[in-house]
Amino acid sequence: MRLGVGASGAEKLCALGAMGRRSCAAPQLPPLEVMMHTPWCSLFTARSLLALALGLVAFVGLSLLRIQIQYAFHPAAVLGALLTVLMYVLPGALVALLVPQFRLLHGAVLGLLTVFVVWFEVPLRSAQLSCLDVAQFIVLASLFGAGVSLAGSGAAQWAIQRMTSNNRWRVP
Repeated sequence: MRLGVGASGAEKLCALGAMGRRSCAAPQLPPLEVMMHTPWCSLFTARSLLALALGLVAFVGLSLLRIQIQYAFHPAAVLGALLTVLMYVLPGALVALLVPQFRLLHGAVLGLLTVFVVWFEVPLRSAQLSCLDVAQFIVLASLFGAGVSLAGSGAAQWAIQRMTSNNRWRVP
C-alpha cells in the first residue's frame, strides 16, 4: 500500500499496522441491539405488578369499609360520593408512591383493574339487563375508575415533586 498524499488516515494506519504487527482487518463490532422501552413495558416489572396488586388490595379494603359505613350510618349522598372518590384516590396515590416511573400510567391501569372488583360488588343481574346496558356500565365504571385513580396518582406525583425539590417552601 502506498502511503502517499492520496491515502486516507485509516489506510496509513492500516499500512503501518500491517507491517508485521497486526492484520488490517476491520474491527469487529458487536451487532446492534435495539431495545424499545415503552411505558407499557414498565407495567410488567416486579415492582409495578406488586404496586398494582397492593393498590387493588387497598381498593378492596376501602370498598368494604365504605360499604360497612354506608350500611351502618346511612350517611348523606354527598358523604357517600366522597367515600367513593377516596376509595379510588387513595389506592391510586399508593401505587404512585411505590412506582418511580410512569406514575400516571400505573394509576390509570389501576383504575381499569378496579372494574373487576366493582363488577363483583354490584349485584348486576345480567339476565335482566341488555348487553348494551352492561357494556355502558363497564365503560362508565372504567372511565370513572381510571380518571379518579389517575387523579390520585397525579396528586401523589405532585406531592413527591414538591417535597423532593429545593423550592418546596416557595409559593408556586
